[in-house]
Amino acid sequence: MDDLQEQLAILRRKIRQIDRKFAAPRPEAEPAPVPRPEDFAPLHHFIDEFMSGEVVETPHGTHFETEKLYARHRRHGSMDISTLGELPEDLLDSLSEGVIPRANPARWAFLDTETTGLATGSGTYAFLIGVGRIAPDGFRIRQFFMRDFSEEASLLYALEAHLSQFDVLVTYNGKSYDQPLLETRFRMMRRQPPFERLAHMDLLFGARRLWKLRLESCRLVELENQILGF
Repeated sequence: MDDLQEQLAILRRKIRQIDRKFAAPRPEAEPAPVPRPEDFAPLHHFIDEFMSGEVVETPHGTHFETEKLYARHRRHGSMDISTLGELPEDLLDSLSEGVIPRANPARWAFLDTETTGLATGSGTYAFLIGVGRIAPDGFRIRQFFMRDFSEEASLLYALEAHLSQFDVLVTYNGKSYDQPLLETRFRMMRRQPPFERLAHMDLLFGARRLWKLRLESCRLVELENQILGF
């Protein structure tokens, strides 16, 4: 996990460097440079070198995808992956205060994003979107990579198609950040965001109710360390 976080940090720096190059102010008499495909080549090489996956082609171009399986017989931190297959359909009832009374856990989409910044405005991109799901063989995570800005339309097209198989969106602080950010990106691409039909379970609120008195912080990294043993 530490190696992946380090790789993501490097990738974020590379994207910011490219972003600054073309966003830097220029004298009025000098036209702004137009990004060329070769300017983004380092990102393509970085992902292709460190990530095993495939280039996916859609009607809107290409992007990069990977999928990882956490097998049901394995442990992750202090948790047995196999217990995910035993979750009851009414588990989210109390956490959502009755908003999601029953939902098949196999149709929950666990979503997280890695972005170029912390704002949710039009200048922030989600260059990596991960969607986890409970499967018969364990827990599967599909990751959608935008290797350069021209791949965003293809990535969002594939993400929308992937989310069509789910009924519930599960996030951590996603109501305040991930979903609004992705809604902005879909609208920038003149596409209708696919989230309206999905019930949204933001685990941050339940985590605060359960552990705010026990832990100094309810940040996700703190819960992973203190509660889940990651």
